This record gives sequence, structure tokens and C-alpha cells, in this order.
Amino acid sequence: MSFFLFLMIIGLAIGWSNSRRETKKLKRQLSELQASVTRLVQRIEALETRMDPGASDEPPAAAPEREEEFREIRMEPEVETESQPKESVSPPIPVRVTEGVADSPMGRSPEPESVPEAESGRLSRRSRLEWELLIGGKWLNYIGAVALVIGLGFFVKYAFENNWINETVRVLAGGAAGFLLLWGGARFHKRGLPVFAQGWIGAGIAILYVSSFASFNFYHLVSPEVAFLFMSLVTLLAFQQALRYQALAISVIGWIGGFLTPFLLGSERGSTLGLFTYLAFLTIGMLLLVIKKANWVILYYMTLGAVYLILLSWIPFNQEPAELWLESFFLCLFWAFFFAYEVYSSLRPAKWPMANTIAAGFHLFFFFLGWNLLLLPRHEDGLSAVFLLGGVAYLVPLLFLHRRQKLSLVSREEVFRYGFSFLILLTLANAYQWEKYHLIYAWTVEAWLLVWWGARRKIRHVCGFAVILYAVSSFMLLALSAQFQPEQETWFPFFNLRALAYIGLSAALGTSALLLKRWDMKLVVPAVPFLHNGWAILLFLFLTGETNFYFDHIFLNAGPALRESLSYSRYLICSLVWMAYSLWIAWVAFRQQIRSLVATGWALLGVGVITAAATGMAYGPADQFIPVYNLRFLVFVIAAGIIYVHLRWWKKYEHDLKLKAIPVVMIGTLAVLLFELISMEIGDYYDKQLLHTSLAMEQMIRFSKTMSLVLAWFGYSLFFAWIGFRQRLQALVYLSWGVLALGLLTAIWQGFSYPVLDRFTPVYNLRFFTLLIAAGVLLVHYAWWKKQTEVHAKKVHPLLFTILITGLLFELVTVEVSDAFERIRYLADQSDVRLLHQLDNQKQMSISIAWLIYSLVLMGAGIWRKLPLLRLVAIALFGLSIFKIFLFDLSFLGTLYRIFSFIGLGVILLIVSYLYQRYKHWFHQSA
Repeated sequence: MSFFLFLMIIGLAIGWSNSRRETKKLKRQLSELQASVTRLVQRIEALETRMDPGASDEPPAAAPEREEEFREIRMEPEVETESQPKESVSPPIPVRVTEGVADSPMGRSPEPESVPEAESGRLSRRSRLEWELLIGGKWLNYIGAVALVIGLGFFVKYAFENNWINETVRVLAGGAAGFLLLWGGARFHKRGLPVFAQGWIGAGIAILYVSSFASFNFYHLVSPEVAFLFMSLVTLLAFQQALRYQALAISVIGWIGGFLTPFLLGSERGSTLGLFTYLAFLTIGMLLLVIKKANWVILYYMTLGAVYLILLSWIPFNQEPAELWLESFFLCLFWAFFFAYEVYSSLRPAKWPMANTIAAGFHLFFFFLGWNLLLLPRHEDGLSAVFLLGGVAYLVPLLFLHRRQKLSLVSREEVFRYGFSFLILLTLANAYQWEKYHLIYAWTVEAWLLVWWGARRKIRHVCGFAVILYAVSSFMLLALSAQFQPEQETWFPFFNLRALAYIGLSAALGTSALLLKRWDMKLVVPAVPFLHNGWAILLFLFLTGETNFYFDHIFLNAGPALRESLSYSRYLICSLVWMAYSLWIAWVAFRQQIRSLVATGWALLGVGVITAAATGMAYGPADQFIPVYNLRFLVFVIAAGIIYVHLRWWKKYEHDLKLKAIPVVMIGTLAVLLFELISMEIGDYYDKQLLHTSLAMEQMIRFSKTMSLVLAWFGYSLFFAWIGFRQRLQALVYLSWGVLALGLLTAIWQGFSYPVLDRFTPVYNLRFFTLLIAAGVLLVHYAWWKKQTEVHAKKVHPLLFTILITGLLFELVTVEVSDAFERIRYLADQSDVRLLHQLDNQKQMSISIAWLIYSLVLMGAGIWRKLPLLRLVAIALFGLSIFKIFLFDLSFLGTLYRIFSFIGLGVILLIVSYLYQRYKHWFHQSA
């Protein structure tokens, strides 16, 4: 009784839905009839207008409003009013809309007629109607089918819980309901309701799957084999229904059921052979279905993912040796299935080419991952052969089509994909065959051959892949070099595996760049600077490593005394190697006119110079230092020569390299290097003496070191100022002035006191000569500047030079007089207070008289040379002398010394006044 009640409910639901759909169908047919009648009326009126020429002279009536065109679908045609003339413009043609959407895969109704361009204003209303029909006629149908299955499921569950139906009847009722739904779907499809029929058929297939599964898993009415057969038949039925009714949705249901069948029935009981044989036949069926229905390509993507997901999940848990060959066979078989479809689809116009490319990429990745899971780690040697054969397989279709001269049938993207797959697998084959430096050799040869072939054939993608392979090889070589530990007993410079890898890869990069330039591969021009800079940097790292390994080799066999010298020499030799290498790089770059390589050469030169400058700040060990005859001096001189050669080459090719700052930078670098060399040589000479001297002499040696440095800086400033004024290089002039200022400040600061008074000799001492030479150097700078004032726009005021020169001489006079008395005082009896006081008075009086005499000399020179600034300075010194005598000497000196001070002041001032009165016409001329 319950079973019949169940069937009655299903029948009522089907009848109500059928009547509702039939009513809507009749309404749509009436609207189509109305549209057809309207269209015929319009055509008749157009013919009458052509047959009656006089009608064309009458003004046409306004077109009827379109506002109510689709607001409702009338059940009878509209009747024209008498006020409307026959010649009036006919109403617009409504769009005839079928019961389904036009692009429905099951739709067989005629396509709607094309809309004239003049009627494009109605697209928005038409779209709203189509959306309404799509939602109401298609989506609600799918949702209703799902809801029906769920509702029936709840009803069946409720019936099962109350034991209304026994187990056998339950299964049979489910099967009967499924076939009944299939029959209903067929009926609705014949009546012109294809979309609605899909819901019925899909629900029927789902119920048949559930019934077959329940007969085994829940009720144990049949064996697993029988249940498997039932579900397989349901799958075939699903695909048959999908093809019959052109319904993708039904095929998706069949696909889901087909792939879930072995797992729902407990696939752990089966064997690898049974499972993958079933999947193989299922895959063949899916591919044939997709070939027949090209628009159902989504089934191919789903099948590809599902098959490899099952395969890759199965292999890790079945690692028995007996199953290795079986799993390998099926892995090759599935790859062959999908690869065959890829080849087939590449010969046909693709609707979604990007999706096919992505799927092919996943296929290649799954292939790689599957073989890794299968053969690692026990059979790693076989991976190289597998990937090599796989790469050849990807290359075979291209070679075949090229030989048949049908390669143009395949799109460029497909050709690139096959070629890229071949290159990827070939590279992986090398990676699994070789290791460490031998792998670098293999990849280098492969990349060079690819560049040669790609440049010759002008295939941009091949050259691009080779450049990427070069980059990977370079990074791998750097990683290996970081871990390289040479065997000191057998290692030999430049003849080892590491050296061969660097030299081979650098040579390949350089020749590849020349090949690309030779065959004019404009599409890969950005790769040429990359290749040039790549080999230059690799050789730089190679030379650095070999040099360091050589020093390590010597260091192990050296004694303690030699190890310190080797540690210091290592960095100087490295910097020398880098600078010499930069010279060779620059020569190649200038000869071949490679701009990027010129910059690389300059960068390497900078690295070498900075390293040499930083290392040369101190000499080690200091007790082994010999002035001039040492490694640092040699390196600095060679560095200066290399910089000069770089500068000459730049001047020769400056028309190609518009970089005006280069000579300034290079000359500045050269100047800084020479400045450091001079300073360090002098400093280390005195530092070596400090190692073997007494504490009493230490101050004198340090003082001599400072004054010697100052004298060297003065000479340095004169040399570069001469070059700067001669070559019109303001930067070099300013640099020389900076060094001059450094020397002046040091001389002035150190000149205030003499370190060892018992060794002081007035006038005949190092400080006197230093300050006197400083004044002379300033005078020479001033003379050169004055000569070049027309050249330089920015003029330094002469007052600065005048103040500096007179100030230096003023300090010289003061400290010499002061230290002469300080020496006498130092050697005198320190207990004789009267003598010490007398010496202090003599010192102050002598300083005052010396100032006055110095001021008088400056005044005389100013009058003689007609230099107003010099006379002004002399007057200022007179003022300072008067201030000292009247305030200081008057307070502290004795009477006799006051007399001499004031008499001397008066005499000198009178002489100055006489000179001003006697030669006042000179002052007017100088003014």
C-alpha cells in the first residue's frame, strides 16, 4: 500500500508540473503567432507602398510608442484605428523567444531571427525577458530536480525508518523511479521542453546510481561485482542519454558516477590491474565523447585531473616491486591517452586555447610528479631515460608535421608548448643523469646548442629558454662554489673541475651573445647585455676564487712569520687582479662597442680600487716595511696606471659614451690613491722607527712624522693644482686646495709647540722650514689662481690668501722667538726664580719687538709692491702689537724692558708714518 502511495505522489507531482509547463508553452506560442502576424502585415504594407508611388509624397506618420512593447504579451493581435493611415511606419518586430535559451545544449527550437540595426534600442528589454526565461525556465528546473531528489530521499528515509518498505522493494522502487524519470524526460523532450527534460533525466540517473549502490552497500542484496556492473551500466546509460539529448549536465552526472563507482564499492578489495583497467576504459570513453562533442571539453579537464589524482594517490601506498611495472605501464598509458588528445586538439581550432595550454602544463607536471613518486629513491637512474624519451615524444609531432610541410596547421602557441615541453624534459633528464659540476657542463652545452640553433632559425622562444638555463646554471655554479673545499694535496690553480665549469660557462655566455648579435636577433636584444655581463661577472668570481684558494694552499705550508704577511698580501693581490681584469673587460667592451660591458669594467675597477685603498691604510707586518720597495707601493702605482689607461680609452671613445662625469671621477680616484700612498708610506716609515726607539725620542719622531706628512701634502697639492690649472679641471684644483687646507691646519696646530726643547735650534729646525714652505706654497697657489681668474668664474677673494700667508709667517715669528727663550728657560736652573722671571720678561719684550718688525716688513712690502691688502694686514698687526705692549707688557714687564718696548714701538710707528707721508702718491696709484 505504501509503495502505491509513493507512486501516486510522484505521478501527481509530474502531472502538475506538466500542466504548468504546457500552459506556459501555449502562451509563448500565442505570442509567437502574434509576432508572425505583425511581421506579415508590415511586409504587405511595404509592398503596397512600393506599388503606389503617390503614397511616398505623403508625410509619414509618427512611429508608435515602444514603451509597452514587452510589458505584456497580448493574446490577440492589435486592431489598427481608422486615424492611422496605411502608409504609416509599421510597429517594430518583437523578438520571438523560445522556451529555452538560445545557447542551450539541448535546444532544438529555431534560432531567433536577427534584429535589424535600427532596432538596437530594444536590446535592453529583450535581455530582461531572456534573463527571466533563463532563470524561470532553466535554473529553476535544475533546482527543482535537485529538490525533487532530496524530497524523495527524505520520504524514502522516513519510509525506511518506519519499515513501510522492505529492502528488496526499496531497491526496485528506486530503480523504477529512476526509469520513470528517464521516461518522463524523454516525453518532455519530444514535446519541445528540452531544458525541463534535463532535470528529469538527471534525477533519474542519480536515483539509479543510488539504487545500485544501496543494493550492495546498505542491504547486501548483490555481490560487489554485480553492483559494479550495475553502476557501470548506469554510467553508460548516462552518457547515452547525454548524447541523445545533447545535454552536458547529464554527461557530468555520468562522469561523477563513473569515477566514484570503484571507490563507493570498496576499491581496496580490487587490484591495481582491475582499478586502472577500469579507469583506462573510462578515460577512453571520456576522450571519445569529448572528440565527438568538442564543446564538452570540460569533461577532458575533469578526466585529466581525476585520473592523475587517483594515480598519484595510489602509487605511494603500493610500493611493492611486483606492482612497479604495472604502475609504470598505466602511467605511460594514461600519459599516451592525454598526449594523443593534445595532438588531436592542436590540429583543430580551439575554443579556449588558454585553457588547453594550462591543462597541458598540468599534464606535464603530473607526468613528472608521477615518475618521481614511482622511481624515487630506489630507481633514480631510470628517470633520466624516462624524461628523455618523454621529451622526444613531445618533439615527434613537430618533426612529423614539419616533414609533411603541415606545421602551419598548428598555431604558434601550440608549437611553442610542444617545444617548451621537450626542452623542460631534456633539462630534467640532464639533471637526473648528472650532478654537481658535470651537470653544469651538460646544461652549458645544452644552452649553447639551443642558442646556436634558435639564433640560426630565428626562433625567439628557444633562445629565451637558453638564457633562462644559463641563469639557472650560473646560480647553481655559485652555490657549488660556496661549498667548494679544494683538496690541498691535489689541487692546482686553473686546472680543476670548478675552474673548468667557470671557464666553460663564461665562454658559452660570451659566444652566445656574439651569435645573437651576428644573426640579428632583435627580439632577444635585452638578453645580449645579460649574457655579456654574465660572463664578465663569472670570470671575476672565478679569478677571485682561484686567487684565494692559491693563498690558502700556500698558507698551510707557511711558517708563523710568513702567515701574517700572506694575510695582508692576499687582499692586495686580489685587488690587483680585479683592476687588471677590469682593464681587459674595458678593452673588449670598447673594441666591440658593448656599453653595458664598459660599465661592468668600471664597476670592477671601482671594487679593486676600494679594496686596495682599504687594505693600504696600514701595512702588515710593520717591522717588514721598506719604503717604496714594498707590495703596496707596487699595487698603488699599477692601479694609477690602470686608471690612466681607462681614462685614455674613454677619451678615445667618448663620442660613443656620453658620460661627462667619468674623467672627473677617474682623476679624483687617481688623486685619492696617490694621496693615500704618499701618506701611508711616510706614516709607516716613522711607525717602523717607533718600534725600536726610546720613550724620549718617541715625541720627536711623531712630530717629525706629522711635519713630513704636511710637507708631502704641500707638494701633492702643488702637483695637482698645476695639472688642474693646466687642464682646466676645477674639480682637481678644488681637490688640491682641500689637501692644502688639511696640511695648513695640521701645520698650524702642530706648530704651536716644539716637542723636545733641548733639541730645538732657532730657525734651523723642521717646523721653521715647514711653516716657511707652507707660506711659499700658498704664494704659488695664489699666483696660479691669479693667472687663471679669467678662466674660472668663481674667484676666491685675494684677502683669504693674504690672511693665510701673513698668518703663517706671524705664527712662525712668534713660536720661533717664544721657543728660543723656552729652550733657555728649560736648560736653566729651575731654582733660580729671579733668572726665570728675567727670561720671561725678555721673551715678552722680544715677541713684541718681533711683531713690530714683522709688521714693518709687511708694510714695506705692501708699499713696495703696491698691495693694499698687505698694508691693511700690517696695520692690523700694528694694532695687535700696540694692544699687547700697552695692556700686557705694561703690567708684567720690568721698567727696563718697558723702556725698550715703548721706544721700539715709537720708532717703528714713526717710520711707518714717514713712509705714508713720503710715498702717499704710490697709495693713490695703487688705489
